Amino acid sequence: MQDINQGRILVLEELFIKTKIIFVMAGLFFVNYLDDTQINESSYFKKVLIFTLIVYFIEGVIYIYQTQIKSIPEKFQPHFITILTDATLVSLMFFTAIEMQINLYPLFIIYVVVETLRFPKIHSAVFAFVASILYAGIVLLTSGIEAVLQGDILINITFLYFFALVIAAVIRDINSLVKQISFVQQELEEKNNYLKDISQQDQMTGLLNHQAFFETLNQLRKRKNRDQQNFCLALLDIDNFKKINDTYGHLAGDYILTGVAEVIKNIIRKTDLAARYGGEEFAVVMTDTNLQEGVKICERIRKEIAERPFDIDGQTVFITISGGISTSNLFAGDEDCQFVGAVDSLLYHAKRTGKNKIVAEMSQG
Repeated sequence: MQDINQGRILVLEELFIKTKIIFVMAGLFFVNYLDDTQINESSYFKKVLIFTLIVYFIEGVIYIYQTQIKSIPEKFQPHFITILTDATLVSLMFFTAIEMQINLYPLFIIYVVVETLRFPKIHSAVFAFVASILYAGIVLLTSGIEAVLQGDILINITFLYFFALVIAAVIRDINSLVKQISFVQQELEEKNNYLKDISQQDQMTGLLNHQAFFETLNQLRKRKNRDQQNFCLALLDIDNFKKINDTYGHLAGDYILTGVAEVIKNIIRKTDLAARYGGEEFAVVMTDTNLQEGVKICERIRKEIAERPFDIDGQTVFITISGGISTSNLFAGDEDCQFVGAVDSLLYHAKRTGKNKIVAEMSQG
């Protein structure tokens, strides 16, 4: 939601800068064709418009720089100059429209609304007040103090000022509602992410669960086919785990499962994945790894577990694991279940031939 909000502001900013430059250039074109009786006003307006145009070109360069190249710290951004030149342009156009008996009241409202959106930290009364004062100043410079004190001019300024405040208040309420919606959406996203993590995680070991393992494996195999990146899959199983449960109880079995998971997490790399495949069986996916490197990682896990003492009811218990490992390029044309089934066969080959060993595809007998 924050990205959408920021994108909306950037689009508004870009559109507003372009519109201002077009308006100023149109104004310069217009004053060149005023008749001789208005030559003094024409000269005055032209100078103001040229100055405003220069400021807007600078503003456009700053906008391009901070959005496309490097962000400028907020305290160095020309907020005051931008607000002042915008108000000057609006006031000039508003005064000119009155002189030509054209109704451009909405222009003043648009200015306040746009500036309120662009600078939400500044109260909208500032924009309405600045534009009103500048408009009165233009009337004073071109028509004298008597014109400023005329009832219709004061009514125009007062009406537009308060109407603009009402519009700005509505905009602020909308922004407040957008922030609330954004906050609620962020909470929902966090809860959804939490629920997603729970649904993919084995609660005992903190590893991926069986379903998440197969989803991840499928994604990796698709990526492998696209990017030609090889990976290894290993299945590791705790030897004689049923005997441990029967001898020391299921709580002791849970303790050993978490210990084995901890060893696996500590040894594998950040790019690798580990899952509790089921029961006392674990799956390890080693990305961008050939079979020889994968075997080395599995051997480190096997040795670490074999040397780790487990304290159960005051007794020191040692366990071992057996494993099978193969590489994805040997099963490129097979289904995921066939790939896993082949590795599972290697695991049980290790079990049948003495346990406490890692059997790879190349060493299967």
